Order: sequence, then C-alpha cells, then structure tokens
Amino acid sequence: MMDPICTECERLWEAYDSAALAALIVEHKSATETGLAVIVRKASYRCQEARKAVEDHEATHMTSAAAAAAGGNS
Repeated sequence: MMDPICTECERLWEAYDSAALAALIVEHKSATETGLAVIVRKASYRCQEARKAVEDHEATHMTSAAAAAAGGNS
C-alpha cells in the first residue's frame, strides 16, 4: 500500500526499481558472457534488500492506518 504523498515511499520504490533494472541488465549480460556470477548475486541481493525496504516501509503505513481505524472506533 503506497501512500501517494509519502516521499519515503517514492524514494524506496525508485531504489527498488533501480535495483530491479540493474539485476535484469546483469542477468541479461550473464546470459551472453561468462564470469559474472558474483555480479549477478550482488545485483540479486541488492534487489531483494530494496524490495524488503519497500515492504517494511509500507507496513508502517498499514500499522498507522490500523491504529487510526481502531482509534476511530472507540
């Protein structure tokens, strides 16, 4: 759940997008060249870490929304 006005959401999604694009480029290059296994692993790890950062940040929005909903039901 991306908050459309949260600059941190935007920043994290851009970092994830960049990491995912880098991973795709490296994976494509590794299909045509040899010796890039370490680079492929690093790109994949960077992509996984960026995705986790997005998910962790989005969870803060869900927690805030749930707390606000619970507070409104009192």
